Amino acid sequence: MKPTPLLFLLLLTLTAWATETRGELSREEKRLLSFGKKALEDRLNEVAAAQFEKLLTQFPRSEARDEASWLLARARLNDGDWQSAQIAIEAILPSASVEWQDGLDLLLGEAQLRGGLGEAAEKTFDTLIRNHPKSRYHADARYGMARALALRRKFDAAQEILRALQKDARKEIASQAALSLGACLAQQKKYDEAAQILTRLAKEEAKSGIGFQAQLALGEVDLERKLTESAKARFESIVKSDHPEARGIAPAARLRLGEIEAASGNWSGAAAQYEHAFRTSTDASFRLRCVDALTQAYLKLDKPRALADRLGEWASEAKGTPFGEALLLQIGALWKRAERRDQAIQAFQDFFEKYPDGAWNDRAHLQLGWVFLDDKKYDSAAGEFQKAADRARDPSVQVEAFLKLGDANLERQQFEPAAAAYAKAAQVKGAAPSAVEQALYQGAHAWLRAGKPAEVARLQAAYTAAFPSGRFGAEFLLLSAEAARRQGQPAKAAEALRALLEQFPSSPLVPRAWLDSAETLLAAGRAKEGAETAAAFLEKFPKHDLAPRAMLARAWCVERGDSAEKAVPEFEAVGKAFPRSPSAVEALFWLGAHYDRLRNYAKAQEEFEILRKTAPTHPLAPEATYFAARAAYRLGQRQEDARRLIEALVKEYPDSPWVPEAWFLYGDILAERGKFQEALKVFEDLVKPVEPGKPQPAPERVLEAQGRRGQCLRQLKRHEEALAAFKAILDSPKADAALRHQALVEMGKTYESTGALTKALENYLAPLYEKPLSSGAPEGREFYWICRGGLEAERLLESQKDWRGAARVLRRLIETKLPCRSEAEERLRRLQAEHAGAN
Repeated sequence: MKPTPLLFLLLLTLTAWATETRGELSREEKRLLSFGKKALEDRLNEVAAAQFEKLLTQFPRSEARDEASWLLARARLNDGDWQSAQIAIEAILPSASVEWQDGLDLLLGEAQLRGGLGEAAEKTFDTLIRNHPKSRYHADARYGMARALALRRKFDAAQEILRALQKDARKEIASQAALSLGACLAQQKKYDEAAQILTRLAKEEAKSGIGFQAQLALGEVDLERKLTESAKARFESIVKSDHPEARGIAPAARLRLGEIEAASGNWSGAAAQYEHAFRTSTDASFRLRCVDALTQAYLKLDKPRALADRLGEWASEAKGTPFGEALLLQIGALWKRAERRDQAIQAFQDFFEKYPDGAWNDRAHLQLGWVFLDDKKYDSAAGEFQKAADRARDPSVQVEAFLKLGDANLERQQFEPAAAAYAKAAQVKGAAPSAVEQALYQGAHAWLRAGKPAEVARLQAAYTAAFPSGRFGAEFLLLSAEAARRQGQPAKAAEALRALLEQFPSSPLVPRAWLDSAETLLAAGRAKEGAETAAAFLEKFPKHDLAPRAMLARAWCVERGDSAEKAVPEFEAVGKAFPRSPSAVEALFWLGAHYDRLRNYAKAQEEFEILRKTAPTHPLAPEATYFAARAAYRLGQRQEDARRLIEALVKEYPDSPWVPEAWFLYGDILAERGKFQEALKVFEDLVKPVEPGKPQPAPERVLEAQGRRGQCLRQLKRHEEALAAFKAILDSPKADAALRHQALVEMGKTYESTGALTKALENYLAPLYEKPLSSGAPEGREFYWICRGGLEAERLLESQKDWRGAARVLRRLIETKLPCRSEAEERLRRLQAEHAGAN
């Protein structure tokens, strides 16, 4: 139910009471009070507010303090500034005299209703009803309570109060209750019953303001029933009426007529109606609604500049008032909606220059933050949202500012500050429960991204306690499952997912939870159960968007629970069933890697090339291109394919981290073809420092490229340069044992090429001698180069006819229990058989 203005009734019922001032006032106090009241009667709300503010500032202990505060709040509320009204009342309420308490509560509740704070308004009216059972405003408070309940969609409770008020309240309240009851029923889509009540009211009160309000409400009901012509006739009857009571409602009718024109595509006609409504209304909040409608119309007409100029003129006419400030703010909002970011930023900067401490300053910072956020300027956005939060007087603005600050921090990858911002949003006094819910959920999401799953569990507990039937219950369970998985607790994750499926069977997250269950079982080592769960998902949701991922999960489960060979048809099925899905791309990559592991390089190249061609923009495409090239290289007879794929990778994905690997592979291809000069150029480029922003090879690959560079230099007979390249590896603190040993062996080969056989022997033996015998057999690449160096040393000694020395090296290789032990034993037996000196 849309809140209907209670101020109309307040003007009738409270004016006499508001004139009862205690004690004697000074002449200036009387003047300010009288001046303000007359301005208020004439609806000159800003003028009136200025008088009451002067009285309160100049005479803080005045006997008229309570009355002036109430009148100031009323003036602000008349002008649509419910926040200022609320602040004024809350400031005076604790110290107000008893006779003013009920009237102040009534006005505070109205202010909260205007701001959409249904829960707060309900509490305020309840306080008035309980604490002042004999108050002259008891019926007014009950009416306000009904509106607050309707605002919170508690329609049955609201209707019960409204029906009672029609029977036992004074005429003005009873009529307003009937009007609100009709609106409440219409909101529940009970259009026939609503129309019956409103039609009767329109006839009974034909010549009163209530009667015209009933006609307006009937027009809105007609619009809901798609009876556009009937609605239009009702609105036009209000607009054309000469009755004084119709004039106050005519702007609302014109706004509806504008909406009818807009619905038919007549944006020029709509704009004319909106502007007429704006010019003839005296309600500031309603006039801002008209500006919002005008903004939509002028954007549809592609004339934002024309409206910006109009808004500037209207703001100048109301310069120095909160309404003028609000109009100036609308210029920035207009450019924001037009997606003209530069103009929007300039408009907001102009606003801050004119109103550095204005009442709408918080909203201006909030909207400017949105502009920067849309422009992906996240640092600037965060700064504006923080300013909005610091300056906000309205809880809804402060909550939104903190929520958006959290979003901006997420975009900046600052997850803990994001979580802190969401926590502040949840703690804002007077925040709507729905906003608190959202803040808690967003905070949990931020903590998950921050890598602190324990915080997710903490927030879930807080959320469940505060909102046992909250709208994010299923989402929290899904987050909890993910948090548990990240903590290595698959059983706990499965429990959360099971709870989601049981507690929220109709949630749209059920398919996601079901699929996550399959993946969680896989992570827990229960692959066969995971495969069964994924299969059940596919049976229940065969056309769901997650079906490709479910099929992929089943394939992974088959691989883990059975064998890679049996998983092959499962992975192939993903591509056949959902060829354009991301899961099909992952399946293709798995197939390529599977055949690569089996050394079926032709099949591996085929799968990787299919991926490259069918999903060139997928994140796996560069990697697939590289592995396709490597598979072609390993086939030997497909060197041209390898070269073609490497060139494609470098050209199509220049920023991919696989580019350095592709160049490395290209260098190896050139070297194998004997093109050492060209290969040298490739490896020298890999050794050089890379420009910032370009793909960086891994540090160990840079050292390996240095080794390849040395090999090319040796083949080109540039021995000194080759030795320097290998020495650079030995001098690097980043070189591991395997790289050091390889460099020593390569130096040995280089020295041997120059005839420096003693130095060659020294370098061949260094890996073997540097490795302590007591440390056990080396692992990985390291052992290969120890073996290689030892066997090269034995070969060199044997060529020098040093049979005894060669035998000693072979025995040392055998004693170290290296993987080349059998080869060393075979060589030793041959050596001893051929040369007696080797024994």
